[in-house]
Amino acid sequence: MNRTRLLLLLVSLGFGLGGPARAQPQGTAARASAAIAAVEQGAAEAAIDPLEAVFEQDAAYAVPGQGTVAYWLGRAYADTGDPESALEVWREGLDALGETGLFDWRLADVFLRHVLDGRAGEEGDFGRATPLYLNLLAALEAVPPDAVAAMAQAHLHPLAYVVPDALLRETGLDAMEAGILPTPVDGGRLAAWWRSQDVLPATHYNERLDEHLRRVAHARHHYRTPEGTYDDRARVYIRLGPPDRRTEVRFDDTRFQGKVIQRNLTLLSSDFPENEFWVYERLDQAAQFLFYRHEGYYQLGEPMDLVPPTLRTGVGSSGRGQQKARAVVRTLEEIYRQLALHHTSFATRYTDVAAYSSLLDDSEAAAAANAEVATALQRTLVADPVSVNVEGSAFSADVPHLYAEKALMEGHVADEQAARRRETYVPRTATNLFDEVEPLPVVARTARFLDDDGTTRTEVYWGLTPGPLEDPQTLAEEPGDAYLIVGSVVQQLADHRNRVLRVERHTMPRRDGEAEAAREPQRYTAAGDTGRYHLAVQWDLYLATLGPDGVPVRLGAHLRRQSLRFDTLQALEATGGTLVMSDLKPMVLRDATATPDLAQAVPYPFDRVRPDTPLLLYFEVYHLAFGPDDRTHYTVEYEVTRPEGGALRLRRGREDGVSSRAAYEGTARTAPEYVALELGAWEGTGPLTVTVRVTDDVSGRQAERTLPLVMVR
Repeated sequence: MNRTRLLLLLVSLGFGLGGPARAQPQGTAARASAAIAAVEQGAAEAAIDPLEAVFEQDAAYAVPGQGTVAYWLGRAYADTGDPESALEVWREGLDALGETGLFDWRLADVFLRHVLDGRAGEEGDFGRATPLYLNLLAALEAVPPDAVAAMAQAHLHPLAYVVPDALLRETGLDAMEAGILPTPVDGGRLAAWWRSQDVLPATHYNERLDEHLRRVAHARHHYRTPEGTYDDRARVYIRLGPPDRRTEVRFDDTRFQGKVIQRNLTLLSSDFPENEFWVYERLDQAAQFLFYRHEGYYQLGEPMDLVPPTLRTGVGSSGRGQQKARAVVRTLEEIYRQLALHHTSFATRYTDVAAYSSLLDDSEAAAAANAEVATALQRTLVADPVSVNVEGSAFSADVPHLYAEKALMEGHVADEQAARRRETYVPRTATNLFDEVEPLPVVARTARFLDDDGTTRTEVYWGLTPGPLEDPQTLAEEPGDAYLIVGSVVQQLADHRNRVLRVERHTMPRRDGEAEAAREPQRYTAAGDTGRYHLAVQWDLYLATLGPDGVPVRLGAHLRRQSLRFDTLQALEATGGTLVMSDLKPMVLRDATATPDLAQAVPYPFDRVRPDTPLLLYFEVYHLAFGPDDRTHYTVEYEVTRPEGGALRLRRGREDGVSSRAAYEGTARTAPEYVALELGAWEGTGPLTVTVRVTDDVSGRQAERTLPLVMVR
């Protein structure tokens, strides 16, 4: 029976589909198991009605060891040629399982396959697919090995293109290229890694994983070989997304065909391979990829691969070899001419080859003229014909095989160098999620401190670099009298699951037509962490209209966005068994001429400092030991060095004179400290490293922290 008609019949009989699942009558599991067995044995038609009856009563019903009825009912519909009803059942089953917190790897696998194969017909299917994919990864260790092996091509193979090499080795996925699948697969670590890639942590959805799955779906549809595996275009597309420019080198130019194809009787237009040239300007100049079709699929190659092997072999000093050499030169000229239009790295090569190709044209024209003269002279009975020669050298037209071999060799060397640059400068994976919104120029640092309850408090201090916050067009067209920055701070557990989300809002006046100076840095605080944890911060900049009380009453254009992650943070030791320091927190005085005072200082998140920057370093020391006099005694050393050596003199903020070492005492096991840096004493520029070392003179224990800075003039 058609599923839609059956649903209408059930509703008309009073079997409503909403509300909580009803208790199943006795014997339901046995009847469901029998129907599942019928599907497995190929009798799907007979299984639909009994499975449908159970499904309508409880869309999340599962038979122990066999999975959910939703999976088997959908499979029965698919086996009988009704994929739309199958998808409808699977969607309802997934939604029902989501409400109960249950999970069925069979249902997740089959639904994801349909989404990735482009057979799911609703945009919302990707919304279901993203959390489903994470849950499937996390459940892999409990999935039978044969089922994991069956899932590998669909779900794990594309993952190997984007996961860092270290994680590939640790999870064993690096062996998949050789056809070896690790058992069991550490899917929990893979799921945690995907959560760490969420570039918009303030949302409840992993947009980066959604982007990955959409790329996989596109690659499966467009870049698969007849055997069902991915070609090299798929690898690059899944890693980097759609290219900024995509073209192909064509060999249908009339001039080219006349000089190459028509002069070589054994050469056909079909001998030149199909190809695609991709350029990712937004990533790096090195991000250019040339693919050519070889043995039925596209693989990554170089311009030489577009020259038919029948031309490249046999180039030599013989008449036939010279003819092939001229064809090779003109083929390279055509290839480089078209590639140079899309990437500057081919411009010089094109100029060189085109110059020699022009020399060949002149030589051929001279030879043709010579032949005409010889013919005319023979008619007048002159015995010796006139000849035209070109000086013999590697760049002379009479030895084209030497130039062709040189051009092929030098081109190959240049392309190998380009491949190495690509490996060095092109990221393993990149996102397009920020393409529609300009990045907000945020810089940020973190500093960890120990609270009285033994947990770690992390301060995120951040600021905006100088510059305009909106382009002239937005400035002229968009209403709003203020900027609104919405900052979202996400505290995450060790496996990158969100623990706490806090939202901060900042308003700033809008200055029309005026470049925005760097605002006073702000601070966010995340408290209560223990063990290993992660922080993610997202900033969104909007135009806003303020009410009389200064509160935004209307949100305008979304101008900019930025997110930063501070991964793998470790909580400070709270037991007191060792001396502990907080991180160093740079601060800057509002008034550079004032006496150093923390009350007059604000956080300084930037890494660049000038000689006149009134910089302080604040830190705290924990677990100091008491001496016989019931007081703490400790020594603080300050040192600033360059990587190549040298030191900068430092001045203690609350003392006169200059010192790099000072002794202190106190009455508490925790001591707040700061130091004022005399940067004007430093004559050079470039990177600096500030080291602060504390020695507990009672226990003899030491602790130190370092901070990198860059001195500029």
